[in-house]
This record gives sequence, structure tokens and C-alpha cells, in this order.
Amino acid sequence: MSSWPIERQARTNYKLSSSLPEIRSMTRIQERGRARLKLRLPGWRVRFEVAASQSFLDVCEAYELAWMALEYWAKSDRPMSIAVVADYRELVAHLELDAQRCATGDIGAP
Repeated sequence: MSSWPIERQARTNYKLSSSLPEIRSMTRIQERGRARLKLRLPGWRVRFEVAASQSFLDVCEAYELAWMALEYWAKSDRPMSIAVVADYRELVAHLELDAQRCATGDIGAP
């Protein structure tokens, strides 16, 4: 049996895929960060869903990592944990603003 139809399909797929814009695949952490942003800022859900720039994905990753650290330190009984939690809360707030800026830049001005 000839493999010609498979080869033709592979060439067709290559031609189609080479003409399409590159689609970045998100890491699991970036996906979780985007989901958390959508929960925390429901008015921005649609914009966060369609944002796809690398800078936005980087903010999603940083946001998730910051939240993971915040949750860790919030459970800690170390004396310095109160100050560290405050620092992470401030970082999270700044990352939320960065995500809004990136999402706005990805799809145009509001």
C-alpha cells in the first residue's frame, strides 16, 4: 500500500501551517495564572482570554508564581512572614496592572 496520501497530506499541512501566524503554546503555570487573573478581575475576562503576546504570557506566569509564594507565606508561622506576605500582595497588585496593560495592548484600546 502506498504512503502517497499521507505524504500529500503532510505537505498540505506544512503549507497551511507555514502561512498561519505562530501560535504559542502556554505552559501549565501560564494557564493557571491566566485563570487566576480572570477570577480576580472578572471585568477583564474577555481581554485576558484573547491576549496572546509573549509579554502577557510572562505576566501570567509571574502572577501564578507570586500567588503560590503568597499562599505559602500566608500559612507560615515565621516571624518575617507578615512582611513577606505584604510584599507579595504588593507584587500581585502590580502584576494585575501589568496584565491589564498587556491585554489592552494585545487587542487595542478600550
